[in-house]
Amino acid sequence: MQRPGPQLPSIRQLHPYLPPPPTAASYAGSPDHAGSPDPEHEHASEQEGDERDGDDQPPKKRRRRQALSCTECKRRKIRCDRAQPCAPCVRRGDQEKCQWHFVEPVLTLTQFPLQER
Repeated sequence: MQRPGPQLPSIRQLHPYLPPPPTAASYAGSPDHAGSPDPEHEHASEQEGDERDGDDQPPKKRRRRQALSCTECKRRKIRCDRAQPCAPCVRRGDQEKCQWHFVEPVLTLTQFPLQER
C-alpha cells in the first residue's frame, strides 16, 4: 500500500557507500560463515558457559548494604553528608526527620562452613 505524495529516496540513494545486502544463498555458502558462529554470539556463549560451570556451587546470598543516607535524603534522592542531623535536613528544618534505619548484615554462605552429610 503506497501513500500519495512525494516518494522518499531509498537508503542506497542516500548512502551509496553501503555494501549491497547479502542474499540468503551468498550468506549460507560463504566460507566465513560456514561453520563458525558470529564473534558476538561466540562471546555470548562463552559467558553462558562460564555461568553454567558454577552450577555445582551453592548460590551466594547478597549482602544488604548499610544505610549511607538518612531516610529523608533517601526519600528525596539527594546527597546526604551523613552527619546527625545532616546538612540537607538542617537546611530544610527537618532535623527530627533525619534518621537512619540500620539493617543487620545477612551472613553469606561463604561466612560459615557447610555441614558435611
